[in-house]
Amino acid sequence: MASVDKRPNGKWRARWREYPGGPQKTKAFDRKIDADRHIVEMQHRLSTGTYVAPEDAAVTLGAFAPVHLNRQPWRPTTRAVVDKSFVHILAAFKDRPLGTIRKGDIQAFVSGLQLAPSTVGLVFQHLNAMLEAATDDGLIVRNPAKGVRLPRSTRNEVVPPTTAQVGALYEAAPKWFRPAVILGAGLGLRQAEASGLTVDRIDWLGRTVRVDRQWLSRQEVPAFAPPKTRSSDRTIPASTFVLNALSTFTDGPSGRHVIEHDGGPLGHDLFGHYWRQTREKAHVGAITFHDLRHAYASMLISAGCSVKAVSAALGHANAATTLNMYSHLWPGDEDRIRKAVDQALGEPAEDSVRIGEAAG
Repeated sequence: MASVDKRPNGKWRARWREYPGGPQKTKAFDRKIDADRHIVEMQHRLSTGTYVAPEDAAVTLGAFAPVHLNRQPWRPTTRAVVDKSFVHILAAFKDRPLGTIRKGDIQAFVSGLQLAPSTVGLVFQHLNAMLEAATDDGLIVRNPAKGVRLPRSTRNEVVPPTTAQVGALYEAAPKWFRPAVILGAGLGLRQAEASGLTVDRIDWLGRTVRVDRQWLSRQEVPAFAPPKTRSSDRTIPASTFVLNALSTFTDGPSGRHVIEHDGGPLGHDLFGHYWRQTREKAHVGAITFHDLRHAYASMLISAGCSVKAVSAALGHANAATTLNMYSHLWPGDEDRIRKAVDQALGEPAEDSVRIGEAAG
């Protein structure tokens, strides 16, 4: 029950409860009319679901951020990437009460970030998710990030390495590291998938390679973990060339890693170190290991594989992801259109003549 009463000190006290039986909230005013208005406003907010307790609205973004982050079921590697985004977020809003952050503040924040558009989008994505969680928790009435405009991304088309560059990388790599080139260009594996591949995942008779885990080394205790996404758990058809190449590196127990160094799997940092050495020796420019995955996709597309087949081999979540990345590599339909009309109207030859005469 809300009410207003006068205190011995002459102040007018507004009293209300957020819910029946809940703790009493109070606020003092110099004038009774101001206390009455406050009670009316509180009752309106409570009835419309827009009420936020004063102490909740005062929670700072810096105080809520660890609460939000610790709720997420992220892997250590994902958490490390997210923490990089929060360096920028906390630098701008750490001491700001959540209830004081406005859409204009966030718009100015994303517009002022001196980062690539894609990175700005990632930072905003995490800020938006946290503010949405604060809204769900009742700390703020609405998410002020809604409607914020992001800088337009100037996405460059993927340019896959050539077969000559892939060959140069293979020749330049230390012999024990050469399977990495085969796994990247011949099967489209990601780095952690390549590091985690063991011999028992190769079906020599069935001519397939099973990708059902990856090796995560950027955490306190390196270990196997599920693939990046559910769709990344896949069985890839392996060519005779790939199987023959891998057979020369896979002697020994079935549980050993295909890429093995000093008796164990190759972690992320060492993988990057040997990749950079190989790249420099091969004189192929700034090609990354992930670019070999693009080379693999390009080979499949050039051979006429469908979008669905390419998407499945790469472990993409859906065909749209594949098309967004590689649509420019698929052959155009111009010649198919011409051929379709020629087949329908241009054959046999005498029909073509009749059509021409009729048109005349």
